[in-house]
Amino acid sequence: MEGQVTIRPGSAADLPQVTGLWRQLVRYHVECDNRIPPVASGGAEKWQRRLKQLLSDPTCRLYVAEAGRDEPLVGFATGFLQYAPEVFEPQRAGKVADIFVVPGWRRQRVAHGLLAALTAWFESENVHHIELNVVDSNPSAVGFWRGVGAQEFTRRLWLPMDWQETGLERETRND
Repeated sequence: MEGQVTIRPGSAADLPQVTGLWRQLVRYHVECDNRIPPVASGGAEKWQRRLKQLLSDPTCRLYVAEAGRDEPLVGFATGFLQYAPEVFEPQRAGKVADIFVVPGWRRQRVAHGLLAALTAWFESENVHHIELNVVDSNPSAVGFWRGVGAQEFTRRLWLPMDWQETGLERETRND
């Protein structure tokens, strides 16, 4: 599906389509890793209402990728400004919350365009660096982020509640 894609700020009129894309994103992540919870009943509607509120928040941005004026959106990105806690030297980070591109439009620099739009906004807000979370079991996302130069910074670990019965404790008790 090659073609011209326009990246533009999202609006309230885009929210139903963006919510549909967000549902696809969550569904894909659940397929990648079953520890990620699926969208709850009514969850998409709540997410859409929250996103609508964020449209008027100067610390948040929504960008959309459209393939044509009368075509469905092919991607979206959300980001916000994140401030270091007051116990640290002042620092402002750009946080990429979501970037999603529909499968037929991947590998056509749509995600690059969405990231570039967020980056331009972050720069205008004097952001020091960009942070994001990526699901380890999503090789496309890991590859994209590595490809643009993202580096591992912290690790977010997952531990089941029955960890004491799994035998892992015995394996790590060698210190």
